[in-house]
Amino acid sequence: MSADAEKMYRQVWVHPDDRRLQRILWRKTPDQRITTYELNTVTYGTASAPFLATRCLQQLIEDETIDYPEAAKIAKDGFYVDDLITGADDVNTALSLQQDLIDMLKKGGFTLRKWSSNHPALLDHLPPEEVERKMLLSFGNENVIKALGIFWNSTTDKLIFCVQVIQDNIPKKRSVLRTIASIYDPLGLLSPVIIQCKIFMQQLWQTKVNWDDPLTTELREHWQRLQHKLPIVNGIQIDRLAISEERLERLEIHGFSDASK
Repeated sequence: MSADAEKMYRQVWVHPDDRRLQRILWRKTPDQRITTYELNTVTYGTASAPFLATRCLQQLIEDETIDYPEAAKIAKDGFYVDDLITGADDVNTALSLQQDLIDMLKKGGFTLRKWSSNHPALLDHLPPEEVERKMLLSFGNENVIKALGIFWNSTTDKLIFCVQVIQDNIPKKRSVLRTIASIYDPLGLLSPVIIQCKIFMQQLWQTKVNWDDPLTTELREHWQRLQHKLPIVNGIQIDRLAISEERLERLEIHGFSDASK
């Protein structure tokens, strides 16, 4: 299940001594006198905003650990700024955890909304306005949502990719890099595909072509062949659940590190 802390920054008060640093000047029409306002809450867009809101959330978790031990543990590890992703091994545990998370965050003035889940029981009892509205995308008739930037079909519990490529008749190194960078794949699931694009980018560096110079005919044709194939990944669906305890016989974790300090 996933959720979002509604207007998280706006729920956090700024200390009165510091509000003078958040002054804005405003008037509705040019002939009116300019009025000075001070913003009382954490302001989106300021450098300190993510830290201030996250730090207050962490303090709330610490303060409520005794009353909500499991919810506090989950919230500590399951939040990325205002986005929550967590789960449980059975529906009853998940329902209990969900309610504790809702109650605990309300203690600090935070409201959890945009709930999504791969099990309808975690959504049916919630008010409609607190459930994530699914985004209809170009995946047939499937409804998917975004979880930390990744497309997730909560009905089938699969991860889906959305690669939209604009065919460029006169590609340049700048547009090639823009296309490659637009493919969001933090888990590396598309690495066999993306690596081909990165190898092509290396070839552009070797030719010393400038950022806005048209590619040679050979390079242009090569890139257009790659571009034509990229949308194929939109048909890939990968199970969100990587490891099932029911089918798990042996689990090994392999790691490596660099020898630097």
